Amino acid sequence: MAVSLGPDKDSPRMRLYRSNKLNQMAIKFDEKPEQCYRTQLREDGWRWREGEGVWTKQLDRERRAAGQLQAERLFAEISEAIRGDLGLEPKRGVGS
Repeated sequence: MAVSLGPDKDSPRMRLYRSNKLNQMAIKFDEKPEQCYRTQLREDGWRWREGEGVWTKQLDRERRAAGQLQAERLFAEISEAIRGDLGLEPKRGVGS
């Protein structure tokens, strides 16, 4: 899942994906997000992986679907907040 964080086709994006191999979710930003969003990710249990340039969160094997849904909701919340900060319209269907 990816969301544009700007008005143009070539604007920076934010992406959410799942690694089945590592049993984790990952969020990648094309540009460094504001401190408040990095704090929000940390407080929700996400870890910054500098080597990969992504935020990751391990999925509980017993509750993988619930963990993925939670990650999708946080992704939608942060992407909509960033778009709002930039004066952009919400992206319909993000996280739903």
